[in-house]
Amino acid sequence: MNGDAPKTTQNLLLLGEVTPPHGHVLRILLQRGVRSVALPTTPATLILGRAGTAEVSIDDATVSRRHAALYVGARFFIEDLGSANGTTVASYALAKGERREVFPGDLITVGSVRLFLERESTLAPCVLSHDAFVTAAGESLGRMGARGVSAVVLSLQVHHGVPAQAVVSHVASVLGPSACMGQFAFGEYEALCSWATPGSPHDLTRELVARFTINGCPPRVGMAWFPGDGVQVDQLLARARAAIAASTTRPASSDAPRLVVADPQMVEIHAVLRRVAKTPISILLLGETGVGKEELAELVHRSSARASGPYLALNCAALSETLLESELFGHEKGAFTGATRDKRGLLESANGGTLLLDELGDINAELQVKLLRVLEEKRVTPVGGVKSRPIDVRIIAATHRNLKILIHEGRFREDLFYRINGVTVEVPPLRARPAEIELLAQAFIDRFARTLDPPRTFALSEAARRLLLAYGWPGNIRELRNVMERAVVLCDGDAVDVRHMPPELCGEAAPSARIATEVMPAGESLPDFQPDAVEPGLGPEELEEKRRILDALRKTAGNQSKAAALLNMPRRTLIRRLERYGIRRPRLDPDQ
Repeated sequence: MNGDAPKTTQNLLLLGEVTPPHGHVLRILLQRGVRSVALPTTPATLILGRAGTAEVSIDDATVSRRHAALYVGARFFIEDLGSANGTTVASYALAKGERREVFPGDLITVGSVRLFLERESTLAPCVLSHDAFVTAAGESLGRMGARGVSAVVLSLQVHHGVPAQAVVSHVASVLGPSACMGQFAFGEYEALCSWATPGSPHDLTRELVARFTINGCPPRVGMAWFPGDGVQVDQLLARARAAIAASTTRPASSDAPRLVVADPQMVEIHAVLRRVAKTPISILLLGETGVGKEELAELVHRSSARASGPYLALNCAALSETLLESELFGHEKGAFTGATRDKRGLLESANGGTLLLDELGDINAELQVKLLRVLEEKRVTPVGGVKSRPIDVRIIAATHRNLKILIHEGRFREDLFYRINGVTVEVPPLRARPAEIELLAQAFIDRFARTLDPPRTFALSEAARRLLLAYGWPGNIRELRNVMERAVVLCDGDAVDVRHMPPELCGEAAPSARIATEVMPAGESLPDFQPDAVEPGLGPEELEEKRRILDALRKTAGNQSKAAALLNMPRRTLIRRLERYGIRRPRLDPDQ
């Protein structure tokens, strides 16, 4: 049985006009776009290969004529048929003749072609689910980064009257048919495409707005630049959605802060930063992850004489040492393997504007020396270059670490600390700002409710208000936003109530108790970190990272997703760190 669409409709796939009838579909990512194969609803064996007689024919040189067999039934299995270039399932390489179960959302690779098994949905055939998009985009960004290729990640929220077919057609016409597309929620799409020239994507967003404006109602488009805005898919998508949120909560030229400011401490902090912004003095922002340090840095930029210049932000903890140096200082062609062209660093790209260096406490000693030299001389030398170039950029530093402790341990330069420490502002955690919790919660509810079809309004019940005020918010504002979006999705009435909140907010002991008693043997808990302990193979930085991970897991009762958010790292990275440091993984986390 051939589960593919008829050849006469192949050209319609890019327009989203062929919808799988029911059951499951197989998404095949090709250079010319995404192809969808509707799978049979009765038990069947489908041969995947380059041969024209294969039930799922894949025209790619890396695919064998009879590459693999997909067994369709109540469960799904794939078997490698002795292919030349191999078959993998979720990064597991199958031996020749080996069969492995496949679950919806798994990434399957035959040769170099990627496939996803997905459940039936209302998605257009060339649009991936969010999970599949994150996996596919992550793989693509990895290859782009290795080749020194830049890319753009877009978040697009369209009017509920725009059909999916039109979205796919218009996006493909602007980005090209090879762009990777996903759907985050109803009316909200995400896309990734390579893009060569910084700045030009802004023209792209304007074109998308022009194409999707219906009855005077324009779409909302947010953009993030790879690798300047980050290297992780989740991080780039968050930046793109944050750009949408910023544009919908304040005019572009407005000096109003993005978030609610009601707590007396935050009112004073905003007043201080507005005054300091008009001077050239350096600023250091301290505080836990998720408290809003980046929003405060943007406030400084908008309140300064540099407001018309660029504002860029870089998370120093998200990049390897080599990539971080290249992103900051730029590089010249041939400076290292993969440097196929000259590239301006963020210090030059932010010329005339402001650059936020988030998590500055995570950079190594060598980069600290180079950064100090740039701050002192106001000149930058690209990696592999010999000539320095003048720059005029304001640096704002931010970190959740205690820099004085790092200085005492010899891990942060004292001279760099005094260079960035003109005015230090310590941002209090959300739990210390009770006056803002309810206001922020309602703001997040209103913002997310506008994306529903049709847009709705929700109130916050009195019981929910009390619950929000009683919770400790280890993930701060980021966690509050996620909780409110979840509540809106689950709410079947006009008021968000306690029953729409996750169990950890409701004080239910069962989930945490299960983690504590079943992840560890009876009576055992996460080990206490001993700062003077000697662990083979772990240096001072690794020991500090292990301490932070254990601390985050305790604060979140073993919830890996929340611990990853608290640590500002992707969940997959946290899992790799747990394995590296020998920390036993919680297995019964209800949110995993």
